[in-house]
Amino acid sequence: MLFIAPTIYALEIKNQIDVNSFSGRLAGIRSVTLKPNLSLDYKLNLSYDKWFGSFQAVAYYGSAITGAGTLKNRPLELDMYTDISYAIYKDRNSRINIGAFAEDYQSLKPFKPQITSSQVVQYADEESEIPSNDNYNFGILLKTAYSYKKISASLYSKVYFYGNRIAPNLIPYAPLLSIGTKDEVFLIGDISNPKFSLCVNMDFYFQRKYGNKFFTSHDGLAGTKREFDISIGMKYYFTKNLDFHVYTYGYNNLNRGRSSTLPSDFKDGVYAGFGYIF
Repeated sequence: MLFIAPTIYALEIKNQIDVNSFSGRLAGIRSVTLKPNLSLDYKLNLSYDKWFGSFQAVAYYGSAITGAGTLKNRPLELDMYTDISYAIYKDRNSRINIGAFAEDYQSLKPFKPQITSSQVVQYADEESEIPSNDNYNFGILLKTAYSYKKISASLYSKVYFYGNRIAPNLIPYAPLLSIGTKDEVFLIGDISNPKFSLCVNMDFYFQRKYGNKFFTSHDGLAGTKREFDISIGMKYYFTKNLDFHVYTYGYNNLNRGRSSTLPSDFKDGVYAGFGYIF
C-alpha cells in the first residue's frame, strides 16, 4: 500500500516595530500640515499556505500648522492599513496575489483646517473637493513579489471602490487607481544574512474627475494624474532582526496643484530610526 503523508502548513507570523525621528512635513487628514518629530510604526504580517495578510499602524507626534496657527508638542495622527490576499501563483522566490485592502486615517486632535472650501479654487479652477475630517478607503489589491539573494521587490496596484486621500496641497481627492513599488537591494550581505541595503518606494495615484467628459486633452480618460510619492533610503543591519535606517521622501501633486503641467505643493523631508523584527 502506498501512503502519502498530508501536507502540513504552519501559520507564519512576523512583527516589526520602527521608531523614527522626523525632519519634514506631511499632509494631515484635516487639511493641516503635519511636522512630526517622532513616529511609532507597527507592522504585522501573516501567511498560511497561499493566504497572506498584513496590518500596519503609524502614530505621529509633533507640531501641526493649522487654521488656528502652529500647535506644538502633541499627538497628531494615527494611520492604519490592512489587507488580505490569496496567491494565485506561488513558487520558491515569487508570487502573484489578489485580494482586498482598507485604509483609515484618524486625527488625534480636533485641528482647525489650514485651508477652507472657499480657498480651493485658488489652486485650480477644476478643484471641487473640500477639506475633510476623515480619510478612509477600500478596494481590491493586485500584488507581485520577488525575492532572491540580493533583491527583494514588489509591484502592486490598488483599485479604489470608495474613499479619499489628502493631496500634498491639503485638498482631498477621490482616487481611482494607484500603482506602487517597494524594492530593497542588498549591497553587503543578502536576504538571509543582511548587512547593508538601499531601498526605494514609489506610489502613483490616478483619480477621477467629477462631471467631466470621457476624454479631454488635458486629463485623458476622464481623470487626472494627482500625486506621485517617492522615498529613498538605506539600512544598516546590526543583526538580521535589528536595523538602523535613514530615508528621504518627497510627496507632490502632479497636474492638480498650483500648476497644471509641473509637480507642485511638495511635502518632503527626512527621517531616521531603528527597526526591530520579532
